[in-house]
Amino acid sequence: MSSTADAVNNENICHCGRDRDRRHCPICGHINFYALKKKANRPHPRTGVMTDATIFRCRSCNSNFDDLQWQYDCNAPRSKRTEQQEYRAATKEHILRQAESGVKFNENDRRHFRKVVGMSYEDYMQMWRITAKQKQQAIEAQVNKLRFAQPPTFKTNVKLSPLQWHIENCNYCNSHADNCEIAKQLEAAEQMENKP
Repeated sequence: MSSTADAVNNENICHCGRDRDRRHCPICGHINFYALKKKANRPHPRTGVMTDATIFRCRSCNSNFDDLQWQYDCNAPRSKRTEQQEYRAATKEHILRQAESGVKFNENDRRHFRKVVGMSYEDYMQMWRITAKQKQQAIEAQVNKLRFAQPPTFKTNVKLSPLQWHIENCNYCNSHADNCEIAKQLEAAEQMENKP
């Protein structure tokens, strides 16, 4: 799924895991409530304009809340469905990391792998090896291209090494504490070249 679709989905989901467009109690999260006749006149949390908000009473926890509370000030506990989805995602991530790190899977583990991941262990590992090989080849090609390319010289006539030029022009290396895989391989190549 693309990051745009994820952003849209996150905007439609309340931080408690429920649908943001569906009215729910900001205390307990239940959707069983009824509207009261009185209305609350209070400022809108975003615009500050005084608005009339309908007041509701939750049938589960018996607390009063209005339209603005459940939309902008929800303190409901996380829904069981969200917790289950997060647990399944964490389990899948864990079992995939185990498979990729070389842990041996017996027959029961392979059945569990198929149930959690949705494909057989052998098929996943074959696909993962091909992807890892392609990724490594792409990194090596980029490293070789940078190693043997002539980096641009600046007005000070200081010639940068391929590693220095890459670090200065790489968004990852500039924005993170560590260097990317290409920079690490360039550094290893420079160390090998500078060995006496």
